[in-house]
Amino acid sequence: MQKTILPILLLLLPLGLWAQKPPTQRTFEFSVRSDWFEFLNKAYPTSLLDACGGDLEQSFQKWGKMLHEMELYGQEIGFDIRGLKIWLKVFFRADGTPDYIAYSPKPGSVVFQEAELNAFFNGFMKRYKMEIAPGSAYAHYGGASFPTFIGYPAAPDGAPDNGKQ
Repeated sequence: MQKTILPILLLLLPLGLWAQKPPTQRTFEFSVRSDWFEFLNKAYPTSLLDACGGDLEQSFQKWGKMLHEMELYGQEIGFDIRGLKIWLKVFFRADGTPDYIAYSPKPGSVVFQEAELNAFFNGFMKRYKMEIAPGSAYAHYGGASFPTFIGYPAAPDGAPDNGKQ
C-alpha cells in the first residue's frame, strides 16, 4: 500500500503549482494580493535593467520618463496625483506596453480610494508604451513620488510622447 501512495503523492505535488492563476485585475495593491504579486514575479523574471542591455542610465531614464508620463496623464484627465508616494512594480509585455501594475502606498502619502487609483493606472496602461528594443517581457520595481520634478519636454503639440526619447 505504501508503494502505491508515494507515486500518487508525487504525481499530485505539481498540481499546486499549476493551480496558480494570473491576476484577474490588471492593477492591484500588492500587500493585499501577495498571491498575484508572487505569480507575476515568476512570470516576468527579466528586469528593466536587463531589457536595457544592462545600461543603468538608460533604464533609469526610461523609468523616470514613464513616471513623468503618468503625471502628465493625471493632469490631462483631471486626476491630481500630487502628494502620492508609492511603491510600484510594473510588469511589461515584450513590446513595452504595461501588462500589470502592482502598487503599495508609502507612509505619508496622500490617500486615494483603491477604485480611483486602479482606474487611473488602468487608463494609463491603455495609452502608454515604453520604447524599448524587442525582447522578452520584463518588470521594474521602484518608488515614485509626485510631482516628479523631472524635466522631460512634452511632444511639440503639447501631448505626451508616450516614452519616446
